[in-house]
Amino acid sequence: MRSFARTLTSLVLMLCVLAVAATASAAGFVKWSPANQGLETGSGAGVMALTSGGPKPIAYAIVDGVGLFRSTDWGETWTRLRGEVPPLKAPYAVAASPADGNVVWAAGKELGTGLWQSTDGGATWKKIGGQDAGLASDDVQAITLQAETANLILVGHRSGNSISVSTDGGKSGPRARSEWDVEQQLPVIVSRDKWVVLSLAKEVVRTTADGGQTWAAATGNANYFPGPLPVIQTEGYLFASSHHGTNKSTDGGQTWMARGTSPAAWPRRSCWACSLVRDSTMAATGSSRR
Repeated sequence: MRSFARTLTSLVLMLCVLAVAATASAAGFVKWSPANQGLETGSGAGVMALTSGGPKPIAYAIVDGVGLFRSTDWGETWTRLRGEVPPLKAPYAVAASPADGNVVWAAGKELGTGLWQSTDGGATWKKIGGQDAGLASDDVQAITLQAETANLILVGHRSGNSISVSTDGGKSGPRARSEWDVEQQLPVIVSRDKWVVLSLAKEVVRTTADGGQTWAAATGNANYFPGPLPVIQTEGYLFASSHHGTNKSTDGGQTWMARGTSPAAWPRRSCWACSLVRDSTMAATGSSRR
């Protein structure tokens, strides 16, 4: 039951965020609704990753122990993508192009399988990245893209002191190094040269303002719950759930403040999953993380 509840909560959140983002200028109240028709929940940890892209968003969801699913109707219905390539047999990470939801990057759970891409909505796949072709590691943890930096792709790895960076849409991937080892890397793009790397395994936040040439540790209240969604980012604002509520950064992750130091209205409980749209309205699912 917990797995199903977590799955349903994640999907409801995604639909809310998509709807709010599409009508941000007139956002007021948002209707929340379940979205799981055709989605096999399985017996694992539920939905582990969600991504969407395109003017009419095409969404992809990874369900733990089941597979990769696709929705073309704002999450009303889902279809499982089947095949023998690693991202379909046992998907682990997925990211859709903000400009075209039919273009999607993914990685498999099995170690050493590299980075894969589909340009037809997941029907066919091609391996486009591995350690022999510029990736810092064949073991992909997370893939990050942003609409404002169209051809920039950051790939986090499951261990090591490097993320992989491509500035040409994944055709090549020079390494970006830091002096710290970061487990289960989650890269965040703030701008073309300003990035943040977090750990999904423990509280680690590293930042760069020069495209990975130099790195620094975040300062202030940079603590968060490690897990699938430790931080939510919109433009230069980042929000993290912590034991005492929500922490916020307004400078791209370099410095952090606790909830009580900002005049903004914050949720009264720690949020398991949060998002923000451009008008600074937060959409969140409140949880005490049991």
